[in-house]
This record gives sequence, structure tokens and C-alpha cells, in this order.
Amino acid sequence: MKNKEIIIGIAVALILGAGLWFYNQSKIQAPEQEIGLSPEPVPTEQVGQEKTFEITAKRWEFNPNRIEVNQGDLVILKLKSLDVEHGLAIPEFGVNETFTAGEEKVVMFRADKTGVFPFFCSVYCGPGHSEMRGELIVR
Repeated sequence: MKNKEIIIGIAVALILGAGLWFYNQSKIQAPEQEIGLSPEPVPTEQVGQEKTFEITAKRWEFNPNRIEVNQGDLVILKLKSLDVEHGLAIPEFGVNETFTAGEEKVVMFRADKTGVFPFFCSVYCGPGHSEMRGELIVR
């Protein structure tokens, strides 16, 4: 009976150890996903500058509502709400962050493709919510 208990204990320890290993491996990858960085490296010739923008949100606008960067730039958005909870989503770059009044959230991503990309409030904030939009221009 004692041998059976020892074997069960070892099996449980192995299962827990494997689970912890997989959990830790997923945490190593999570920061890149949370901040919207592309898991694929940008070719050296496309690595640009670091561009930081402070974006304030209030019913029903972003300021600024137009951001221009170059392909390869590391884009850093410092998000602040002046009134209620808002969100900022740029689906093409994996960005979808919510933020409340009095709080600053920072979002980073690599502008690895060119074009005009809309951004919008992703948290319902009242009757003008659907008009709360802007654009990211990547040259």
C-alpha cells in the first residue's frame, strides 16, 4: 500500500511540475502579446525610430485623432481619459487597451506595415461613442 502512495505522490509531483513549466513558458511570451509587438522580427532595414504620442480621450474624441509614423517605427501611445472609461483599438496592430479617468496606460507596437489604419474607442462611452475615431498613418 505504501509503494502505491509513493508512486501516486511522484505522479502528482511530475504533473504539477510540468504544469508549472508550461505556465512559466506562457508568461515569458505574454508581455509581447500584451503590448502589441509583432512576434516576428522587423528586418533591420525597416527598424525606425521610437515615436511617442500622448493621446487624451474624452466624450467623444481623441486628441490628437491623427498620428503619423514611418514603417518600422516603435510607436508608444500614452493614453489618458479625461472623463469616463474609454478604449483605444487599432486591430491591424493588435492594440485594444481600456483606460479610466485619472489613469495612464502605455501601449507599444512596431508599425510594420504601411497604410492608413483607423483607430476607435472600444468601450461604449455614451451616445457619441461611434464617432470617437482617429487614424494612424504609416508611411
